[in-house]
Amino acid sequence: MKNIILVGLKGTNKAEIGKNLAHRLKMKFIDTDDMMKKESGLDLSELLKKIGEKHFRSLENSIIEKISNVSGAVIVAGGGSILNGKNIKALKQNGLVVSLITSKINFKRNRFKDEKSQLLNQWNQVFQSAKSILNLKTPSFPAADYIIDVTDLSIEETSQKIIKKYGRGGINLD
Repeated sequence: MKNIILVGLKGTNKAEIGKNLAHRLKMKFIDTDDMMKKESGLDLSELLKKIGEKHFRSLENSIIEKISNVSGAVIVAGGGSILNGKNIKALKQNGLVVSLITSKINFKRNRFKDEKSQLLNQWNQVFQSAKSILNLKTPSFPAADYIIDVTDLSIEETSQKIIKKYGRGGINLD
């Protein structure tokens, strides 16, 4: 069974939707951000601050490479990971990419204790430069096989849309 890969900017509830899908479809759940946290022992913002952007992306790339041969999983890929063509190719070799987009930014501010953090500043820059894209609800990642606007959808509704897209009553991506 092929993988379902969820991508999208922060605020699209990728992880929550991924967990819901994995549970409903009895598939493995893999979150590349969680793998980076586990491997480094640090939160992503701390990791980025400690090792810098270049090494952060290198670690992210190695995580994608490690999971590229997994099958039968719902994979949540970090927001920046699929900006690398090699990562896109690795993920798509055994899966379908679903891009989650939104015209609203649903940040949970309490997640960010330090609003001056490098990671938050980078996301703010991304959002400022992508504002027109988000407002127009155009695909944020051209690598996607399927695009879902999650602006007004619940986690359940989004999961159901993905399931419905790939087969009634379940997903058969063989």
